Formats: sequence, C-alpha cells, structure tokens
Amino acid sequence: MLTAVEDEVLNSQNWKKTYDNISKDERIALQQLTNREDLTIKAADKGGGIVVMDTSWYIDKCKDHLQNQSFYKELDHDPTDLYICELENKVRKWEKNKWISRDIASKLIPKEPKPGHFYGLPKIHKENTPLRPIIPQCQALTSPLAAYVDHVLQPIVQSLPSYLKDTTHHLIDSHDIIVPDNSILVTMDVISLYTNIPHDYGIQAVREALADNNVSPSNQQLITEMLEFILTRNYFQFDGKYFLQVQGTAMGSKVAPSYANITMGKLEKQILANCPTKPMQWRRFIDDIRFIWLKTLQELLQFHEYCNSIHPSLKFTIEYSDTEISFLDTKMMMRENKIHTTVYSKPTDKHSYLLPSSCHPRHIFKSIPQGQALRYRRICSSTDLYNKEVENLHRHLTDRNYKQSSIVTAINKARNHSREKLINYTKNKHTDQPTRIPFVLTYHPSLPSISSIINKHWPILQSNQETKVTFDKPPVVAFRQPPNIKKMLVKARTKTSTQNDTEPVYSKADKIRKQLELHFIHKLGTLSPNGINKKDW
Repeated sequence: MLTAVEDEVLNSQNWKKTYDNISKDERIALQQLTNREDLTIKAADKGGGIVVMDTSWYIDKCKDHLQNQSFYKELDHDPTDLYICELENKVRKWEKNKWISRDIASKLIPKEPKPGHFYGLPKIHKENTPLRPIIPQCQALTSPLAAYVDHVLQPIVQSLPSYLKDTTHHLIDSHDIIVPDNSILVTMDVISLYTNIPHDYGIQAVREALADNNVSPSNQQLITEMLEFILTRNYFQFDGKYFLQVQGTAMGSKVAPSYANITMGKLEKQILANCPTKPMQWRRFIDDIRFIWLKTLQELLQFHEYCNSIHPSLKFTIEYSDTEISFLDTKMMMRENKIHTTVYSKPTDKHSYLLPSSCHPRHIFKSIPQGQALRYRRICSSTDLYNKEVENLHRHLTDRNYKQSSIVTAINKARNHSREKLINYTKNKHTDQPTRIPFVLTYHPSLPSISSIINKHWPILQSNQETKVTFDKPPVVAFRQPPNIKKMLVKARTKTSTQNDTEPVYSKADKIRKQLELHFIHKLGTLSPNGINKKDW
C-alpha cells in the first residue's frame, strides 16, 4: 500500500500548478534581512504586530532586565549535568516511596535537555517599551515535570470560585446580571505576576489547595517537591551566559498558568476574607480581575489600597467606570441595570488576518471570515451592537484582500445564529469517535489530494487480517505549517557577531568543579540550586 500511495503522490501529473507568492527581489531582500546582525525582529507582546529593533538596544534592554538580582542570578557554568543528577536522585526517591510508577518515573527525565534561550517581547503599548520575559521550556530539563504537575493542578484551578476559563465563560457568567443603580464597573490586574510570585508563597498556596481538595498527604508532598524543583532549577541562556531565575516562574513553562492561578486563588481569598466591603461578581482570568462595586468611588480607592497591602510583591493596577470598561477582548457596558457586551480591540491590534495569498489550504480562507463573524456575534449582546461592530470586521478583512462575497456571506450567516446558543459550550461531535491515526506532512499548494489517494489504496491494507485489525480506519490527513516570513525573521536567539553558539569552553578549574559537584550530588542527594558556593570551593 505504501508503495502504491508513494507512486501516485510522486506522479507529476497529479501535482497542481502553483506560483510563488513573493517575487524574486522580495525573496532576496528577505534573505538579506535575515542575515542582518544589527537588527532584531520580534513579535509585539500584544496586537499581532512585528517590531524591528536595533540589536544593541534590544540586548541592552534584556541585560537591564536580567541584572535585577531580586529575580535572576548569573551562573559561571552550565548546570545541566548537575541538575540532571539531582533530578535522577529525586525520581528514584519518588519511585522508591511508591509515589510514582516506574513508567511515569522513566518519562520524568528528559533524554537530552537543553536550557531555554531567554528573549523579550516588546510592550509597544507601554511607556519606555519594557519587555515581557519569555523562556521557552520545550526542551528544558523540567519540562516533563511541569507537564505532570500541571495535569494534577488543572482540576484544582477550575474549581476556584472566581475562575474564568475564557471569553465565552466570561460572557455566560455576566449574561443576566442585574446591576444596581450607581454601580461602578472595575477591573484590576497584578503587575508582572509571573516574575513576582515568591517561591515560598506560591508553593504554600499549592500545598493548601491540594489539602483543600482532599489530595493524599503523599501526593501533596510529591507535587510540592516537584514544583519546588521546577521553580528552583529554572535556568536559561542569554548572550552566551547562564542565568538562574530565583523568584517567580517563567512564561513558557507548562505549569506556569496553573501555578499563577492557584497563587492568585490564595491571594484573593486573603483579600475577600477580611475586606470590610465585599465586591459583587468578583471573577478572574489568571491575573485579570473584574467586579462590580456598589459603594462610593472613595471606598473603591480605599479597597484598592487595601488589596495592595496584602502582599509586599504582588501589587494591583485598577481601572473603573460608571458606564463601560474593557475586560479580555470584550467591552462591558451598563445599560438599564444590565451588562451589555461588545467587541474590544487594543489600540495596538494590527488585525493582521492571514493573507489569502499565503501558503495554506484554501478552506482556511473561508473559515477565517466565518470564525471571526461568529466571534463577533458571540461577544455582541445585541443584534444592533453586532451590526455596528461588523462594519469594522468588514473593513479589516477587506484591507487583507479577502473576497467581498466571502466577507458578506460570513457576516450575514453569523447574524442569523442564536447568540444564546453561541455563548454555551457545545460538546465536540468527534470526541466519542474512535481515535484515528494522524498522517502529518508539510503543506504545499501543489500537492494532490492525499486523503483521496490514501482512501483509494486503503483496501490493500484491509486485505490482510492483521493490518485490518490494527488499522481499522483510514488516517486523518493533517498538515503542518510550512515556513513563513515571520518564522524566518523572528527567532528566540539574537544574532551578534561575537555570539558563539557552540558549547562554552571550560577552564580546568571549571571541569574539576563540575566533577566535584557530580560526585557530591550522588553522595548527598542534593546541593543548593547554585551549586558549590565560593566559600566551600
């Protein structure tokens, strides 16, 4: 069967005729731009824009961020081998205590871990353009641990009283609220939540949440030990140097959102337990909070001061209005003692929808107008608000060269949908069906219909009794995205003429130090996250 499918796919007569979607000069310019070391190109923190920066400015900005010793510590060597030994010892202990199975133990230690490469997303909507720190954790030493802990914490996060899953959950929750006269709409968020969570406070929050959810003492100990290791071994590279994050958690870690959510759950519990005036409808999406204030503005400002007095490093900003306020991607408005909602876009939002000339399957360009029109219909609480907002959607899609017929059809079709049905979660109709094996390949517009070719030759596989049982249904053909301009230009690492991507060269003293650390780690079970200190050395 494989031979038959391969022969038909490779038959040039089946391939479609295609044209390059960028010119030769544009391709040359793209290559030249990619090779420039004096420019660094990153995605904007929000809004979908692309930011071109002077490389020296960007590196200085990152270094300024990393020089804050309250959050980061520069290391004088790569601690990967040391941390692997520590992790192996811990996993052996957890398995010996029967806290985890042998199968899980084998999956918690990655084969070839690599430190993440720090980069920053420029916040172009804020003064002085600060950076949002990102540390990718895909190949990190703690990546499997983070996935395991996140799996345990997710149900606890969803059980928090203030928890909002997404925009749809927010819309359902605020749908039929009766708002008293003279109320104030309020939103608050924590300043740099991820980097400002002290380890001891966050770990204690998780420990308390596990106990409150009747998790066994042994599992409580297991999860807190795993979490402590994740937080205290979060090391990374930047500009050829190694750093350790000593406070907070990295944006990029699988467990970071759950950890932040549970920490916020502890903090808001402290706030609401002792505040003299309770807010109405306190709801939260990670660190974005919304509520309705029923007292005076002066009392609201006092409440804000009170919130900022609860913890020394977790501080809130506040916005309020007696008419309308933005929350997530919605604008909440008070009309006749009810909450109405419409679409909200940040000023930095570029509305850079995928161009129809892009190298993607053609059905995508029908789905985008349809999906966006349904999103607008879901968010807008009335047809009048929808009709007003889709004028903006029509303009944005037109600017991106979408066909007028596709835009108008999508908008009219969405208008006829019941909003009540759209704001209710629907069960995926495919969830009860048997799992089909995915057949993944990189998309190219000249490819013939792969699914038709596989289905044509599927009877060959079904003619054998053994393969018929193993492969009872044809695979699902899925495409991975081909290289695009953004992926070519935006990289985590920053190119510099002095940067050396090879392994750092260690001095003889460094090598001896590493051998000593590996020796002691086996003898003692663990060392401090920073290895042997200078005094001991």
